[in-house]
Amino acid sequence: MKICSRCGDEKPLEGFPKQAKVCKICTNAKAREVYHSNLEESRAKRRVIENRNYDTTKRREKARRWRARYPEKVAANNKKNQKWRNEWRKEWLKTKPGYMTPYSNARRDHIKRATPFWVKADKNHLKQIAEVYKSCKTRSIFHEERFEVDHIEPLRGKTSCGLHVFWNLQILTAFENNSKNNKLIVQPT
Repeated sequence: MKICSRCGDEKPLEGFPKQAKVCKICTNAKAREVYHSNLEESRAKRRVIENRNYDTTKRREKARRWRARYPEKVAANNKKNQKWRNEWRKEWLKTKPGYMTPYSNARRDHIKRATPFWVKADKNHLKQIAEVYKSCKTRSIFHEERFEVDHIEPLRGKTSCGLHVFWNLQILTAFENNSKNNKLIVQPT
């Protein structure tokens, strides 16, 4: 138990901020009183803080310039943080069992629908597709960087839809694949 120096009441220790002589209730009351006595000034300060926090275009532009000026630092940070992000995501997914199941099922179904019947019937085509995925896994292990199999013409693109066949597959780093997203990138000839 502790006695508040402002109101004089005896209260449990949980009612006080750490190493404070004034209880939380009195502290909040005083803050409210100061806020309302200087209402216009308080609101002006809050607006300045909000504008500083929400002026994202300036912050984005500054960050873009910094990334352009120091690409080696960006690459090092990405590489350093990638491992941490992957571990964090694995742990997070453990706490959410079944979270990815609908997405995984939808993707698997879409790949099935994007695979033509003549590819499913021909074991040679299926072997070639499996070789691409195996090569991707081998690259990931060998280079210690995550590689992914990408569809050159996306399965669910906005302008066109590709097929799940071996000549429509390419191996990219995870960063390149996520940057490409669902776009068809036409390379100049």
